[in-house]
Amino acid sequence: MTQLLLLARVGDQRVAFDAKTVDAVVDIDTVVPVPMAPPAVRGLTAIRSRVVTVIDCARAVGVVALRDNGRAVTLSIDGHGYAIRVDAVDDVVPHPGLSATGLAPMQDGWAEVASGTVNLGDGFAILIDARRLVSRGSIT
Repeated sequence: MTQLLLLARVGDQRVAFDAKTVDAVVDIDTVVPVPMAPPAVRGLTAIRSRVVTVIDCARAVGVVALRDNGRAVTLSIDGHGYAIRVDAVDDVVPHPGLSATGLAPMQDGWAEVASGTVNLGDGFAILIDARRLVSRGSIT
């Protein structure tokens, strides 16, 4: 079965989100810091009159972001809104499904937030498990 993937970049890594889990792609202007929050939690922001937690994907997995723009992928987990900060959003593409064999090697904390990899023909992308990313971002 074909699924749609939202392709993004975090540091020098191409990542993919299952498009069914994504609410929107947004540019965030203002983030209010949360005292004593883990480093990956940038803070809180309002998106469409809703308060969401901003999680820096690069910090959550231990890589260096290429730029500090306000680009984020928004999603909901158990009724809570999150904005996952990424360096860039590239495209939405159809894909036949998760690659179960020949998983690409993952460095840093990617293995902790990935549900696998997808072969895109011109390379691979790490398929992000949003629940695992939010959980890791909240404890780092």
